[in-house]
Amino acid sequence: MTILRWLLMPVAAFAAWAVSLFVGLLLHEAAIRLCPGSQMVSGLCVAPWWSYADTAVLCAGAAVAAATIVIACSLTAPSHRRTAAVVVFAIGFVWALALAIAGNAYLALIAAGAAGVLAVRWVWRRYR
Repeated sequence: MTILRWLLMPVAAFAAWAVSLFVGLLLHEAAIRLCPGSQMVSGLCVAPWWSYADTAVLCAGAAVAAATIVIACSLTAPSHRRTAAVVVFAIGFVWALALAIAGNAYLALIAAGAAGVLAVRWVWRRYR
């Protein structure tokens, strides 16, 4: 059973990412619905506030993904949950850094990093 739980960690990470993606898409859809019809051009909101809303949704999605992936993997690990949280956070941060550089999304990197640190902190406090 122990080996199975270690093998399920990537599955837990993927499931947490999928849930986070769904939450991000819901947030994006909610933000689009706030855009007045007169400000929609070919399905794209051109309202002056849209870039801020879009950035906020991206940051929220990145933060939710970072926290849920760290927590899901830590809870799946049969032992060494604190170490698992740190390792998953480190791997995720490197991945998030690469995505931030590629997509010029440095605010999302900060949001993901902060949420990941808070998730690691939660795991460290919960599993002493």
